[in-house]
Formats: sequence, C-alpha cells, structure tokens
Amino acid sequence: LDQGFTPNKLLTKYCGVDIKRFSPNESVRAELRKQYNISEKTLVLATVSRIKHLRHKGHADLLKIFDKYAREDDWKLFVVGKGNGLLEFIYRVKKAGLDNKIVCLGHRTDVENVLNICDIYVSPTKFETFGLAIAEGMAMARPAVAYQVGGTSEVINDGESGFLVKYEDINDLYDKVKYLDLNRDVLKKMSLQARKWVSDNFSNNEMVNGLESVYEEILSK
Repeated sequence: LDQGFTPNKLLTKYCGVDIKRFSPNESVRAELRKQYNISEKTLVLATVSRIKHLRHKGHADLLKIFDKYAREDDWKLFVVGKGNGLLEFIYRVKKAGLDNKIVCLGHRTDVENVLNICDIYVSPTKFETFGLAIAEGMAMARPAVAYQVGGTSEVINDGESGFLVKYEDINDLYDKVKYLDLNRDVLKKMSLQARKWVSDNFSNNEMVNGLESVYEEILSK
C-alpha cells in the first residue's frame, strides 16, 4: 500500500493450522507432566522456533526474564528447536543456574505433545511474518504472549486470546505472564478463547476455502 498498490487488488489469506493435530488432550497433559515431575500448580511456558542465534527469536530475552525476575516463581520453560545457537543457549542456561527451570528439548516431531504440557505460549521474537508456531500454540488452547512485531498483531487477539507486548519490553512480557499466573481464571478463559480464535480464523479449512474463493472469482471473469 505504501508503494501505491490499489487496496482492492490486495488480499490476505492466512496460513492454515491443523486444528485436529493441534488439539488439547488432558490425559496426554497429565501423563507428560508426571513424566517431567511437574505439578499442576507449576506454570509452564513453551516456545518453538529455530535457534539460529539467541537474539533472532528472543531466546536471550527469555533467559533474561528467568534470570532477572522468575527465579523465585514456580515456572518452567520448555524450549523446542535446534540450530547453531542451541549449544550456546544450553551453556548460558547452565551458567546462570537455570537448568532446573529451563528445559531444552532440541528438535521434536511431536510439538503438539510439548504444547500439551504448557500453559502459555511465549514468543519474544524480533520479527515475524505471520507466526504459525504462535497460532499452533493457541490452537492447543494456550494463550500467547508475544512482542508486537510483524504479523503477531493479526494472529493474537490482544486481551482476548493472549497479550501483545511492546517490542523488547521484557518487563512487560514478564508482567503479562505473571498476571496470568496469579489469575488462573483469566488464564482458563483466555485458553478457551485462543482455541476458538484459531479455529474460526486460521484453520486449514479456512485457508483452503479462502484460496478457492480467490480462484473461483478469477475464473468467473
């Protein structure tokens, strides 16, 4: 639009989420929490991304939050993903004495199971085109807390299915997570709204129907 394109010739059709695969399962949640020795009172966060380096997807910010604020909180963070920065991240987690709170799982093909364990999806990424991993976390009925960059404001319905946080404001990101920890009724409500928001707006059916409508309109002319 800034370059002069005509608005009525531009369409947005979002990536789809497999809402059957990414669907909450309480029995799996209970089994995995038992496996990792996590009580239901413990607040579990999760983030899924390639770890190219620690700044790119916000891993350094998550480490700062746990180091500076969350040492006394009954929280755990599950980090899924691999890349050149993984070994450095593991080293820095151990050096900070946070390996009892931050669990690095590396590459996983069962991301939905990891998301079953967690309560909140966090994404302090420095840039984001759409945020498919965020949408998948929300499809699991987990509200998302993310920096407001790129497409995150289109994926997260702020205040309803999660929270958008000012870019690189780790204080606010911590505060939003802490608020949900202290207000579990709000967390539960947001969890249900997150699942519904993704189902209504970002399911595979929505994506396919949207693309079909574009082709049908073009072919009818």
